Amino acid sequence: MPPFRLRALSAFLDGLLDSSTRIATRHNLGGRVLLGITAALCLGQRGYAFLKQMDNATSTEKWTLFQPERFLTMMQPYTRLATLCDPVPWSQDTKAYRHQVLGSAGRSIILNKAFKDYLQKRGLIEAGFSGMTYFFRPAPPAVLAQFGIRYCITSGPKESLEQLGWVLRAQVTYTDKYAGWLLFESPVSVTPFYFVGEKGSKFLQEYRLAGDKVEIDLPPLVAAGEVVATFVAQPGWKAFVDGRPTPIQRGEDCFIRVHVEPSPQRPPNEGGPATLADPGRPQKVVLIYEPYSNAYL
Repeated sequence: MPPFRLRALSAFLDGLLDSSTRIATRHNLGGRVLLGITAALCLGQRGYAFLKQMDNATSTEKWTLFQPERFLTMMQPYTRLATLCDPVPWSQDTKAYRHQVLGSAGRSIILNKAFKDYLQKRGLIEAGFSGMTYFFRPAPPAVLAQFGIRYCITSGPKESLEQLGWVLRAQVTYTDKYAGWLLFESPVSVTPFYFVGEKGSKFLQEYRLAGDKVEIDLPPLVAAGEVVATFVAQPGWKAFVDGRPTPIQRGEDCFIRVHVEPSPQRPPNEGGPATLADPGRPQKVVLIYEPYSNAYL
């Protein structure tokens, strides 16, 4: 290399180094140049990977809304739905809550070990997404009815569920890489609440849900029994029967159970004692969830 070029290169290198320590630092020109070169090399190598990951984090409307959307018009409000396949990535059970339809792959299975063990012991649920989620397995309508499940969505063959007794309500087939979906309904008008008495169980059709409050209207009763709400009996639930505080019992299935007695009705136009020979007046069960009401007592 000619001497002139050597002197020029030496002067350039001397400018990169600190005059006292002969080490490039961020406080002088040389440090800034080297820092800029290093940052440019790093960004050049990782920039494409970063942009690719950023694109993967974006979602289309198909992924943020309940799909298939037309299924929503075929389900009664405040009934329960179960997706019989891994909820990731579609999460129909979770997104259905926005449309007043209760889901079945919720946090109760994950957070409540007793409830999870109860379901797994009976072979009713299966783990998904590497064990981070759970979902119900295909089963006859009568089996899932005890959990308040009236509708189910699946991407599997419809013949298997039809053989179990489910009724096909709708079918959607996509043209892209995603599978189609089928909506089935139980042949029985299942609701999240039912009465269990001496003559068996009966689903209650008159109820209202608003926020953390549930109101259930009971038909006239001739015998005592239990009102079962298909919600896990977590601390914070309170029950009232006709305004009277009533203890909540937790069954083996971990659901809320409230004992109710028939309300006798005095015979009309008579002053005699009340009798249980005829059904009494209708009663109302109210459930309120107040998890922090007794936190500091």
